[in-house]
Amino acid sequence: MKNPIIRWLAPAALALLLVASGCEMNPTSADDNEDQAAILSLIGEEADFFDSDLFSAQGAEDPTTPAKVLADIVPWRYGRQILGVDKDISVTIDNTTEPATAQVSWTVIRTGVFHIIDSSATAYSKDFTDTMMKFATFERRGPVDSFRRGWRLVSISGTEIVSDGATVGIESVNLSSTGGVDTTFSDVSTLVMKENIQAFASSDTVTITVTTNSTDDIVLLHYPSWMTGHQQRNHVRRQLINNGDGTYTGTWVVRGQVWRNGHRRNPPRHITVDVLSHGTIYTDNEPYDSIAWGFVYLVAGQ
Repeated sequence: MKNPIIRWLAPAALALLLVASGCEMNPTSADDNEDQAAILSLIGEEADFFDSDLFSAQGAEDPTTPAKVLADIVPWRYGRQILGVDKDISVTIDNTTEPATAQVSWTVIRTGVFHIIDSSATAYSKDFTDTMMKFATFERRGPVDSFRRGWRLVSISGTEIVSDGATVGIESVNLSSTGGVDTTFSDVSTLVMKENIQAFASSDTVTITVTTNSTDDIVLLHYPSWMTGHQQRNHVRRQLINNGDGTYTGTWVVRGQVWRNGHRRNPPRHITVDVLSHGTIYTDNEPYDSIAWGFVYLVAGQ
């Protein structure tokens, strides 16, 4: 049976709301209400698989690709300012299968302003709206009186973020590491079993090759880093090299364990490939045009 879309409040708060409101949130079944609450709690507890703050970071980037001769803008700095975020989670539970399954879709609609400062310190801005989609599957792996009513996360997709009216496109993303990984993604929405999520060795250098539908895109890689000292979570944003044939390449180094709340942890990590059309940055009359793919990966042997 299909359950209604549930507006995101926060994992723990929403779970409490569902349990407290009982059948008012889903009049079909009290058990469904409890199952939904359990799944939403699991999403909160495994938030590292779902929510990445890499792409949402505000700030600016120094472009390394020279402007075309006929470009209206010679950019110096640019970045997004997020003004509004609307998150929704849809949970569809099927108790007719063995084991029971729950299909989850995570949608985020963001509004904001893309800022550009050119070489003469003139400021430009472009409004944008984009939509993020991510999917996951849960299965009931234990009895209903066990932890979270037996539900467990079993598979998860990558993340796609597309601006309204986007014309840019990503055709594939290849990851090749010094540790022997060589894998290509052509559909970011494909569900991957949790145990099959791509893993890299700590200190691996990973080469990423992105193929888009244009030879003059600006392609950025967002990847995690950790500062010295308390090793607070941070992120790096790097422009990939344009090879002139619709492919863009760059590298990052995989970091090992991190400290969080005084404890050493090895959480899932995220990278995001962020594609902007040439006109988004180099002209003042073309609209914001962007697509991004995000992937979860693990660090092996930690």
